[in-house]
Amino acid sequence: MFRDHRPPVRTPLGLLVGAHNRARQQGGKLRLVCPEGRVLRLLKLTELPVHHTLREALADEVPVPVTERPAGGVAYRAGG
Repeated sequence: MFRDHRPPVRTPLGLLVGAHNRARQQGGKLRLVCPEGRVLRLLKLTELPVHHTLREALADEVPVPVTERPAGGVAYRAGG
């Protein structure tokens, strides 16, 4: 028989679920922000963590001390 050497088809939703799982395995978090509409309803079906605003998504993050911020930017510590 012939073997199919093509990579598996990846859907955008499947990629998000995979990214979420990899982030959790490495002690991190995937945060999705989607304020409204059909996309939000679809994401809620996946049970992925979906937030309505960026402020809500980052609410539990602790800002990095000022001395560790990149020049001209705002830095947040990654993780759980």
